[in-house]
Amino acid sequence: MHRRQLPRVYTRGSCLHAFPVSGSAERDVVRPARREIMSNKDAGFTLIELLVVIIVIGILAAIAIPAFLSQKNKAYTASMKADLQALIQDIEAAAGETQDYGAILWGSVAMSSKPTIVSPATTTISTDTVRVSPGDTISVESASSNAYCISAAHANSATLYYNSNRSGFGTSC
Repeated sequence: MHRRQLPRVYTRGSCLHAFPVSGSAERDVVRPARREIMSNKDAGFTLIELLVVIIVIGILAAIAIPAFLSQKNKAYTASMKADLQALIQDIEAAAGETQDYGAILWGSVAMSSKPTIVSPATTTISTDTVRVSPGDTISVESASSNAYCISAAHANSATLYYNSNRSGFGTSC
């Protein structure tokens, strides 16, 4: 009696190749092998693997969020410095004409009266129009004939001061 020989099954990656394939050989060899390959593909991730990934993402977020918030504070501080530098140039130009810081007019109010500019308002110093960045508030803290101190504040940042005697920015007058 002639014995029927089953085909050899070759696998390459996840592909299954059988040569030759005929009715009963396919049923006996190829179909069970395909079922086995398909069942391995549907395995998915375990709960522990998913928890580890979630924990790693949480740790990365805990590192990134404070760095992002500090960048926002730096942006607010830069905005306030830019506003103060623009005002300082206008105040110094006006002081060259009047020789008295206290007499310089912010709109219709003298600096000695301690005026305040709240954005989005504008004011005129001498003949220059000064615009304040969104969210910033500029105030004159003190003004005399030979010195002045102005401050810039933002709701989400610390107040920044400029003192003409110290010729620099600081945290107080």
